[in-house]
Amino acid sequence: MTSARLRYRRRPGCVSRALHDHGWVGRSGQVTIALEQSALLVWVALEAERSVDELATAIRHTWPELGRVQESEVQEALDALVEHGIVDALGGPADTAGEP
Repeated sequence: MTSARLRYRRRPGCVSRALHDHGWVGRSGQVTIALEQSALLVWVALEAERSVDELATAIRHTWPELGRVQESEVQEALDALVEHGIVDALGGPADTAGEP
């Protein structure tokens, strides 16, 4: 699903909470997913629709102590979040992925 043009957003209707050193994300009628490491950082930084490079920059800005954040790590986390159905990959402004 890698593409320089793709933008990502949290899927509408997802609820997240922090508990026991994990982020927990779920949607009504779906399994709740525990997030940690890169996936958790990406979820937190995905407060608005963003591209992979914008997410990497946001993570570096928010947590400078992490040092270099590889875009490949961000993409890998995004791919997993999309696969779990809690993040949408958008191909362009008219894309409505994840909407009924």
